[in-house]
Amino acid sequence: MNDQRKGSEGLTRAEAGSYAQTGFTPHGTMEIRKQGAIVTGQATGPFNTEFMLAYAAMWRQNLADWAGDGALAVHSIWAESMLTSPDALKVFDELMGRAAHSLPAQTLHVWTVPEGIEARLLMLPVWSKIMKTHGLQVQVFDSQTEAEAAIDAFLAQAG
Repeated sequence: MNDQRKGSEGLTRAEAGSYAQTGFTPHGTMEIRKQGAIVTGQATGPFNTEFMLAYAAMWRQNLADWAGDGALAVHSIWAESMLTSPDALKVFDELMGRAAHSLPAQTLHVWTVPEGIEARLLMLPVWSKIMKTHGLQVQVFDSQTEAEAAIDAFLAQAG
């Protein structure tokens, strides 16, 4: 069972928790919506392995529909916490390894990580290193306004 549905504005939405694969409760949430060439994820941590397995299943099921053929901007908006268990980070690393081969060549990852997010200083370098290890371009911003401007500039240049 999953929670993917078409919204009234033509948005595609999915929530990672509905892809849970074990009897353990996923800690953390991620709701994805896609509109045009922008995939936006609302991420609320902390995250455990069960969440990351559900998140990976959600992406596997929906990636072809979300990626498309042209340029793609993936905007992650972080809330509450970036804390993640080491085992969950291993799953994320594997997921990003697969994503690097499945996403369009012109993909930009943009993260909005406001000041005050729990473990921001500790975890942001860890998450970013995983992305860079797989050759995934990521830009990090404190505000959503800055992030959206970067996305608009990227899509205009790619267009």
